[in-house]
Amino acid sequence: MVINELGPILGGAVGSDLDGALLSLGAARWACARLAGGLEDVVAQKWSQREGKRMAGVERTLVIVKPDGVQRGLVGEIVGRLERRGLKIVAMRMTVIQRALAEQHYAEHAGKAFYESLVSYIGSGPSVTMVLEGPAAIAATRSTVGKTNPAEAAPGTIRGDLGLMVGRNLIHASDSVDSSAREVDLFFGTDALVEYERDIDRWVLEG
Repeated sequence: MVINELGPILGGAVGSDLDGALLSLGAARWACARLAGGLEDVVAQKWSQREGKRMAGVERTLVIVKPDGVQRGLVGEIVGRLERRGLKIVAMRMTVIQRALAEQHYAEHAGKAFYESLVSYIGSGPSVTMVLEGPAAIAATRSTVGKTNPAEAAPGTIRGDLGLMVGRNLIHASDSVDSSAREVDLFFGTDALVEYERDIDRWVLEG
């Protein structure tokens, strides 16, 4: 409707006196401002809808491809399986996890017999850390990863197909909403997470 208003307004500026032209120009600017305001409203509405969808059932989860996964050249295989599942990567980096960070990450296991081996191993070489996003992302990721012990993990899962022993089980994935929130904040904070739309999402997500 606003665009239709511009034709007569600008047309009136042609062939008329200077005052009329200036008045028409002012009116055109007013109409353009209305158009811009309308676009802002549309953008705000779309953003609100997108955020509403993300907040309604969409989760984020921390995933770590451990040093054994990196050394065996399985990063692409592991990440590819998770992406093919439909999960979206919103943060990723390669890093050597320092002991202080490892101790925070495994704090719930402090005092247990295997605690020291967990802490020392996760920092024994480069790891790939990432945050995945999607509907029920935590459960979807863990079902793709498989049971903690690769010998008990189902065929078709990452650990079931690629691992043999608990101490070399390739990958960590958050096990709950609370753990995920803590781990994502610990490894990435919030500023490192990237918000973006994927063209494939309409073929992965409903609604």
